[in-house]
Amino acid sequence: MYASHPWFSRFSYLLLILFSACGSEAPTGIRTSDMQGTWSGTFDGTNLMGRTLSGDVDWTFERDTFQLVFFNAPVDQAERIEGDWKFVDGKVVVTLKSSFPIDTDIGVTDTLFVSILQGEMSVKSNATPTAVLLQKTRLGLGPWESTPWNLARRERNDLQPDPRAVSPVLKRIQRSQRALIHHTHPPV
Repeated sequence: MYASHPWFSRFSYLLLILFSACGSEAPTGIRTSDMQGTWSGTFDGTNLMGRTLSGDVDWTFERDTFQLVFFNAPVDQAERIEGDWKFVDGKVVVTLKSSFPIDTDIGVTDTLFVSILQGEMSVKSNATPTAVLLQKTRLGLGPWESTPWNLARRERNDLQPDPRAVSPVLKRIQRSQRALIHHTHPPV
């Protein structure tokens, strides 16, 4: 009865198109935009890309590259590590491209299990028994401004036009109105 109706076939085609278009997320459920940004935390003997890493770290993810910067790295450890990352089979694969001052193992890869929830990232590699927790860093925000409800309000306010900013067209209209008033009512 419904299958022969024209709106039913159109509706089913629309649903098919919508369901097929929803496959743009990474297999981990995490999008590239979720990973992008700077994440801060502490590595405590974490095995990553064939190295044992320790110290406070800022891990910055760009669209397809990453950078680890250690603030208090031990003497025999790299201070800065850079590389590429991508989603493969539901995991994040990182590839070492350069490190300072140690750069003898370029091209080493590692597979990470990553989950993100409310500004926290949990990262675990096969070689590390425990996960590392990293916090999303929001530069320039104080504790009051970084609460979720204030961030949402700030984003909403960013969409509003600045009342002090007057467009050139509006300025021209205001000048025309002032000239008209001045012309019809000259000063005495």
